[in-house]
Amino acid sequence: MKPGDLVRLDTGFGEKTYIVEVPKSSNSGQFSRPNGALAIFLGPHALAHENTNAELKSLILVDGRVGWVYESELEEIDDEAR
Repeated sequence: MKPGDLVRLDTGFGEKTYIVEVPKSSNSGQFSRPNGALAIFLGPHALAHENTNAELKSLILVDGRVGWVYESELEEIDDEAR
């Protein structure tokens, strides 16, 4: 994925809601969006390298808010599907 790509939130577990974490630079807490919601991939989370054994985190823009999710929880929407 590259910055600006359209992605879909997908936990892979079939839940109806999806929790999005906000960056540590914000004190807004978490917010939820429906599983399958569309977002824009912004790039890797700046703090993703804190723990080298942890899964990579990605910054996203969803419904006008910036948050982060794990890379595996994003499904890239290919250009042909648009």
